Amino acid sequence: MPDDVRSRFAPVAANYARAKFHTSSERLREVLDLAQPQPTDLALDVATGTGNTALALAPFVRHVVGVDLTREMLDQARRVTAERGITNADWVLGDACRLP
Repeated sequence: MPDDVRSRFAPVAANYARAKFHTSSERLREVLDLAQPQPTDLALDVATGTGNTALALAPFVRHVVGVDLTREMLDQARRVTAERGITNADWVLGDACRLP
C-alpha cells in the first residue's frame, strides 16, 4: 500500500501546496479553533501532505512536526516553510501506520 500511495500523491504534490481546499484560511482557522494551540505545545501533524495544517499551527506552538509518507509532499512543505521564514517546523518521512 505505501508504494501505491506514493505513486498517487508524488506527481500532484505541487498542486496540494496551493490547492484552495488545503490552504483555505477558513478551514485552517477551524483547525486552530478546535486544537486551541498553546505556546508551550509540541504539535504533530500526521499525514501532513504539504504541511498546510502544521504551518497554520506553527505560529501558535513551540514546535510542530509534520509526518508524511510521500517525499515530494514534504519537499513542498519544506519549500513553503522556507518561503514563509518559519523556523519551528520539521518534516519527517514516515508511515502513519507505523509511528513509534
